Amino acid sequence: MMISSNRISNKDDEADDEKQREWSDLCEDLLSSILSRLAIGDYLTFKSVCKSWEAVTLPPLSSSMSLLDHCPHDKDSYHDPYLLYFTSKTGFFNFHDPTRNATYSLSIPPLLDDEIGEVELFYASRGWLLLGKGRQSYFFYNPSTKVKIDLPDTLEPLEWACFSGSPTSAWCVYGIYSCHTSITLIATLKLGETRWSMCFPQNVGNNFFGSNCSPVVRNGFIYVLGESGNLGKFCLTSKGLEELCDWKIIGKHNKNQFLKFQDRFLLESDGNLICVATLEGGEVRVLRFDDYNNIWRKIENLNGKSFYVSHRTSISRKTTVSGTGNKIFFPRFYDGKGLFYCLASKKWHNFPKTFSSENYYNTRGIVHCVWTELPHLSRCNA
Repeated sequence: MMISSNRISNKDDEADDEKQREWSDLCEDLLSSILSRLAIGDYLTFKSVCKSWEAVTLPPLSSSMSLLDHCPHDKDSYHDPYLLYFTSKTGFFNFHDPTRNATYSLSIPPLLDDEIGEVELFYASRGWLLLGKGRQSYFFYNPSTKVKIDLPDTLEPLEWACFSGSPTSAWCVYGIYSCHTSITLIATLKLGETRWSMCFPQNVGNNFFGSNCSPVVRNGFIYVLGESGNLGKFCLTSKGLEELCDWKIIGKHNKNQFLKFQDRFLLESDGNLICVATLEGGEVRVLRFDDYNNIWRKIENLNGKSFYVSHRTSISRKTTVSGTGNKIFFPRFYDGKGLFYCLASKKWHNFPKTFSSENYYNTRGIVHCVWTELPHLSRCNA
């Protein structure tokens, strides 16, 4: 059977056309759907393929925000935490994945357009960041949806801040002004408000000096870790139309123990308040606050959890990656690789365990950073 050379030539031309089809020809809706399912590292690679892919956006904003509001804290809804820090020299945000030992850089132009000051990370929760720019300007930003929510300016620069809820639903921001004096000034801002409310606790006395770590939200209360191991406990209470500031100091002073600690980190895990502390040279201790007896108790096991600690945000997370259980990830690096402390071996390591030491000498720490969880948008249920 004879086949026309023209037919063969046409088929060859069609095959060549298929081979030469540009990546940019793919359907934008398909690309948008793919983008919503990527981890941050793959997200950045996706954006670097070509200019048309760089311009692809996530699915409609309203649906993405709705998904974020209903994402529970479980292993199927969030990627493992990334260490996020800002490099002022380059203007890039860096996302470090401690289990893959990969760092991804991302420029976020909307945050850098004006010149009112350097961007500072304050807190992170549920995929959202709380940032400051300049001395008194603050805003929420979501790296996944590119949503920016500006907040009213404060009267004075905040030293520490945290927030409860989601910025697209009911939320409240708590800011702390004077953490290292005998009186702590607390500012609050709720959804829909146009100015910050100021709280001047009257019963602090001279026995409370705040520690160098962010406050923690637990069961409607805000907890601030004191330098001597006590805790400041704060909440807003309503009396008629008036909101009152309820502040008290709990826990016993333990200066002999706490003043030996070089760094302290406060977090919540399974409803418990946890303090992770480092001693000179790198030994790490983990303490759980006994609410009944108001004392800290040393623990040796994280019950299948991984802790991710930094001065601005600390997270407790169910173990989702093999080999990460009972380990504490720090904002500390050796030879470009992130370090963690293993409670079982009492040593510092990295992945793939090219570093092992009882101390953290000759390592580099990052101070201005947060741990952030970015959601799998496609797995959240509205």
